[in-house]
Amino acid sequence: MDMTPLPKVSVRTLVYDTLDLVLDNTAKQAGLAIVRGPVGIGKTFALRQLADEYRARGVKVYMLTCRTEIAGRINGAANEVLSQENIWEHRDVRAAEVLWELLRSRVFDPWDPKPSLLITDEAQGWKPNVLNFFRDLWDLGDPARNGRSDALAFGIVMVGNSSFINRNGVEEEAKFGPLLSRRTISVDLERPSKGELREYAAKLAGPDAARALAAYGERTGSMRGIEKAYRLARSLSDAAELTAQDIEFAIRYLGGLA
Repeated sequence: MDMTPLPKVSVRTLVYDTLDLVLDNTAKQAGLAIVRGPVGIGKTFALRQLADEYRARGVKVYMLTCRTEIAGRINGAANEVLSQENIWEHRDVRAAEVLWELLRSRVFDPWDPKPSLLITDEAQGWKPNVLNFFRDLWDLGDPARNGRSDALAFGIVMVGNSSFINRNGVEEEAKFGPLLSRRTISVDLERPSKGELREYAAKLAGPDAARALAAYGERTGSMRGIEKAYRLARSLSDAAELTAQDIEFAIRYLGGLA
């Protein structure tokens, strides 16, 4: 049911605007930003939109999503980025060096600055050894940050959930310990407002169905709740337009899961 496509809609949210400001500042300063927020508020959706917009403006942007398979593997994380440029040679034995060569840029060139960003999503999942790797890689840009306009650097934006479930099934706060001494920006995102949820729902469905979707979004506090209910209702209904009853049936089927 999650494969049911969503209509291509765009809603300008506080999450989007905040991430835009973070990316802009981090790109210009080759900084290191840590952004945390609740699950399902639209972080990933906004990041993908912004990454495309920044690339269109000439910023070098690479996105990396933390997954279980690479969360504790330095080469795995590095190679995930390198593969976006079809770089295969030497990457297993020189992953850090090759990744630095890809990411570095003349961010502070006074005549023609070339910002460069590495954005990692679901960043709460990175293990300390990978966070240390990212920190050491970022540190290579210190000569540029310290005033050498001809030196090379890049910015990092770490975006993740405020907390995660550890291997013992206990909820932990996402701390990003190895990066805290380097962070130039730290932001905690808030849940979407009622107005944002209602606007999003209205772009997915007609008035009655949209009200049901928005109400569910308000109960779950997330965009993701709206998306799941819409996708399920769409997959279960052959009607051209969803009804409020379709949405309510889907919500009951979900059992309140967001």
